[in-house]
Amino acid sequence: MNKRFLAGVFALAMVLGTAAAPVSEAGLAPAFAISASAETYRDYDYTLKTDGTVRIDKYSGSAEAVEIPETIGGRTVTEIAGEAFYGSSITSVVIPEGVTSIGAMAFARCSSLTSVDIAETNRSYVAIDSVIYTKDMKTLVLVPATRTSYKIPATVTKIDGAFNYCTEITDIYIPKTVTDLGVSTFRGCKSLKKLALPESITKIPNSMCMYCSALEEVTIPEKVTDIGRDAFYDCVMLEKVTVPDGVKNIGDCAFGYYNDGEGDTLIPGFKLRCHSGTAAEAYAKKNKIGIEYIAVSLEKARIEVPDVVYNGKAQKPALKVTLNGKTLKKDTDYTITYKNNKEMGKADIYVNGINAYSGTCKGYFIIFPKKVKTLKLKALGGRQLKANWNRYSKVTGYELQVSRSRNFTSATRKADIKKAATNNRTMKNFKGGYYYYARIRSYITVGKVRYYGAWSDTASVVCKW
Repeated sequence: MNKRFLAGVFALAMVLGTAAAPVSEAGLAPAFAISASAETYRDYDYTLKTDGTVRIDKYSGSAEAVEIPETIGGRTVTEIAGEAFYGSSITSVVIPEGVTSIGAMAFARCSSLTSVDIAETNRSYVAIDSVIYTKDMKTLVLVPATRTSYKIPATVTKIDGAFNYCTEITDIYIPKTVTDLGVSTFRGCKSLKKLALPESITKIPNSMCMYCSALEEVTIPEKVTDIGRDAFYDCVMLEKVTVPDGVKNIGDCAFGYYNDGEGDTLIPGFKLRCHSGTAAEAYAKKNKIGIEYIAVSLEKARIEVPDVVYNGKAQKPALKVTLNGKTLKKDTDYTITYKNNKEMGKADIYVNGINAYSGTCKGYFIIFPKKVKTLKLKALGGRQLKANWNRYSKVTGYELQVSRSRNFTSATRKADIKKAATNNRTMKNFKGGYYYYARIRSYITVGKVRYYGAWSDTASVVCKW
């Protein structure tokens, strides 16, 4: 059964089940025993509140020009209940000075209402060009249903159902000062095609754009975390909505549903645009709604790649690519392009997004010189040592170390050899009677940085001078 029908039955039962308190002949409860009671005065259903003032609950008359009474039975009218004039045929209304509370959608669906006037002495509300605001201009209460466009002033921070069933409106400007959109604020705006919500809001309330049958485009701000039930119910022209990652909760029938006369039915072809792993994706899957995934940029992805040793061939080491803690898959989430990956030095990597990912992340790895082979160490006359090794033409140079320590931790001398063609070096002034150890490694220079290959095997010699 349609959930909206059940809700209506429940609400009706609550109303019918409310008993009125006894009243005097004048229609008002005695001053010495005031309790909330429901009564009728002319075309008004009203309630005598416990503070002795009157709340107008419903207008059932047929007059086009209405002046709300200042008092009923000697009691000041201080409140107009929500939906009190809902759907009436009034064209103008005058609100007296004593009214301090106007309920949400009090004049909703008054399709002929063009003129609203509020007593200048009213301390709670003001009407400017027939638009109702709270006196401080912070809450927008009512925009007459006959308006075709409206620019909300920057003083407003809250909209309290003000556009409900403004069936002619096509253009609404909402400033960034607005942080609170009331329930059903744009409900029934059947001529509204585009709605740009301000970046300042964090919640989209229940039924906000329900029955906006012409709505084709809506912008949901990045800061929104909650989208209420029926928020975009029966928006049959809305083919696609982009839902930000920050949205954590989405109410029932918020997107993709309309009433076909028998109940809630999916709108054919409707899709949610979202990232994978979000509440929007979960909502779409749960409700069997189409998903158009938003490609995630790889620009901030992290690339982990091992360094390699020169082998004369183009090298393509395996990568680990992560984004926001998730490890991505090659050929599913990305492809790889290698450049300058044959010669020693810095090789470039380009990780290119595919499918659910877009953009490119750039990284690099180092192709190090290979290990020097066949190092030999020879003792010469005159307390000299000579080292020989096989040279590599494509390196920048070599670093040679000679030490009396087998692990090169003390008494170590170093030689920086800056020519790749060099294959020997003689060093002087060594003391006799010791074992000497030598090792060598080649290096390349990229910019101002040296990249060293592995140390050679250790060569040794004893000096018997």
